[in-house]
Amino acid sequence: MKLKKPVRIFFIIFITLWLILTTFISYIFLKETWTDFLIEDSKSFIPLLTDDQINYENEELQFDQYFIETPFVERLENLEESTFWSVLQYELGVFVETPKGDNDEYFERFKTLYESWPDKLKYYAENLIYKVYVVDGLPSSGQIVSINDRSGFIILISESKMLMKPNDWATSVEELNFNPIVDNLSFRVIMEDSDDPILTFENILIHEIGHAVGVATELTPDFTNRGLLKTSFPFYEETYDEFVIRFKKKNKNEQLYARLHYYDTTHFQKLDFSEYKELLVNLEETSFPTTYSSRNHSELFAEMFYSYVHCVLQNKPYKYVVTRDNDQELAIENGIRKERCGYERSFIEHLFKTSPSSHN
Repeated sequence: MKLKKPVRIFFIIFITLWLILTTFISYIFLKETWTDFLIEDSKSFIPLLTDDQINYENEELQFDQYFIETPFVERLENLEESTFWSVLQYELGVFVETPKGDNDEYFERFKTLYESWPDKLKYYAENLIYKVYVVDGLPSSGQIVSINDRSGFIILISESKMLMKPNDWATSVEELNFNPIVDNLSFRVIMEDSDDPILTFENILIHEIGHAVGVATELTPDFTNRGLLKTSFPFYEETYDEFVIRFKKKNKNEQLYARLHYYDTTHFQKLDFSEYKELLVNLEETSFPTTYSSRNHSELFAEMFYSYVHCVLQNKPYKYVVTRDNDQELAIENGIRKERCGYERSFIEHLFKTSPSSHN
């Protein structure tokens, strides 16, 4: 039986209004709960501290005043047990401990190293990083925490990692992905000509500053700030397909490099070294300057920033070397200087060529 025309009209209007209402409700729900979704890796989220979490009575961390009056090299210290430490532990889920050493001599040595940094890198450190805390028990080498909706950042650095020789540290990070090597093969990441551990600290620090710069300049998404969720991030056009929430690696690289899990060692099967070596060779066909940059969109930007500073501005080496019976079998260099990374590199070059006032 056919519906009468007025009934059909009413039915159509009802269905239309219902669709509009459910779409609106879905949008609100999505906007409020998008942080529950994984991008590619839960570690691509940057924890956020709010005013309520840092402005405690008698709390040592008076960020705004400290930020203005204290040079960056004086903002490095061990994390001590305090109210702020409790916030990290329980509210952000960053379970760390106070470091074993006092590290004061280490910080003093870094001051000399800092003098040689490019001026623009110093600018970002001085204007974005409130504190650098050395901690014990951090699963990764470093972690960044956002302060007050991107107005500044705190960096945590693992004491055990920063005390390693730089090439040993970089190699150990890659070795998290594969089983012990056999067949008279050996593998090294060569990133420094010196064995001085202070360079390990520098490398970790520059990478974490890269995260801060990406978020502060809105070149990368900040998934702790719902108001900044955008549908377009030009930096990723060559490497990622973009959706409202999820960033998906383009073409075959999504499945290939999803097998590299680094610090997340509990829920995946390690590769045979032959499989890892295939990923190294395939790196030359991607926009990833390093294997670690394939981890997720956030690490791509941080590694691109770090690689530009390390390889271009500081003119240092960075290569993956495989040898067999002491003869070099494979050498894959950081891609930052190569055409395959040219599109993304242009964004980093712009960051180091623009005047400081353009970032205010």
